[in-house]
Amino acid sequence: GEGSTSSSDGEVPVPARSEGEAAKALVELVVREMHEAQASAATSPGYLSAFPESVLERQADIAGVWAPYYTLHKIGQGLLDAYTVAGSQRALEVLRGLADHITSRVEGIIASKGQEYWFKQAMHYPKAAFGSESGGMNELAWQLYRVTGETKYVVLGSLFDHPKFLGDMARNADVLSGEHANFHEPLAVGAAVRHELTGEPKVKAAAHNLLSMLRRTRSYATGGTCDGERWQAAGRLESASTSTETQETCTQVNLERLAARALGWSDPAAAADWADYSERAALHGA
Repeated sequence: GEGSTSSSDGEVPVPARSEGEAAKALVELVVREMHEAQASAATSPGYLSAFPESVLERQADIAGVWAPYYTLHKIGQGLLDAYTVAGSQRALEVLRGLADHITSRVEGIIASKGQEYWFKQAMHYPKAAFGSESGGMNELAWQLYRVTGETKYVVLGSLFDHPKFLGDMARNADVLSGEHANFHEPLAVGAAVRHELTGEPKVKAAAHNLLSMLRRTRSYATGGTCDGERWQAAGRLESASTSTETQETCTQVNLERLAARALGWSDPAAAADWADYSERAALHGA
């Protein structure tokens, strides 16, 4: 997925062609191979990953897995970029198949075990740990809705919105101490994209409040946050003075992306402030 994204951005030169032609050819090669893998009779329709479907079954049973939906988000985002940046229609076809598979799988879990089980156990960090980490799956679903206009991807986004956390953020409740930073930041990015598409004030508040709260209570001069991938208590950053585990790059990138989106809903003065913060986060950590 990340390879498809970087290739779409024209970062992989190949001799005897322009950079754009070379990158597009490489994207098409990767996507073609992914399409063939997805068509395998050995897996369920639409499924595509580097791990077997049994990993997702274990995730559904809270049986100790490491972030499978986080991984699927990376594959999906690469495919979306291959379509939107490089114009690969096949990439969109593969992505839609994968998204439909995930929706069907999760809806099956909810049908058999209940909605509360999915959101409060299988997708709840205190219960499922990294098995519940879903990266930017909600953002990907909302972006896919933007591209296709199909409301089934609104359903997919809602399955990975983590309503408890976003609800706390919408209320501006500081529940961040000790929480895993890169688990939660992508959820706010997804909320920001949802707001762009629907105009919902609650999800805008969730994204804005998280960003503002981190900047106000847990941000270093670099614009970064967290220590050992987790947030400290509000205003208690002293552990960073002896730590070598501060401002994980993933968290820095997500904060920069979130700040960049805040520009779109801010007045000119606030937009200038967020632009400065976004630049600082990008230059000093990402």
